[in-house]
Amino acid sequence: MRKPSTNYINIDGYSLSGKIATPAFDLEVTGEATIATAHSNPGTFLLFSNTPRGDRLKVGALWKRRSRGGGIAYFLILHLGFGRWSAYLTRWHGKGDNTLWAVVPFDGVVRTQHIGSEAHVWSEEC
Repeated sequence: MRKPSTNYINIDGYSLSGKIATPAFDLEVTGEATIATAHSNPGTFLLFSNTPRGDRLKVGALWKRRSRGGGIAYFLILHLGFGRWSAYLTRWHGKGDNTLWAVVPFDGVVRTQHIGSEAHVWSEEC
């Protein structure tokens, strides 16, 4: 399977690599798994990227969680010089690759409330 050109994360055991791009930034990221303690999640990665001068810089973190359906879900936060950027990771729809995840931005503005089987979306004016 061909790897996408951008907005993907490849998680293979304790290593992570990927590329995230928006009109505001373009980052190649690597990650290091943290050691699980009683107060931390075992599925946590610290994310790093390089500055234009080539220095390694911590830019965010990624957490592994249980999805509502009982599967695996990931949540990503990048701390950029101009603010915070959040995203969810979903499985990349390819043939047999369980390590490749698509990066789906989440701005935190849209609020949903699940009532029964319907999801109601409220605008920011609410």
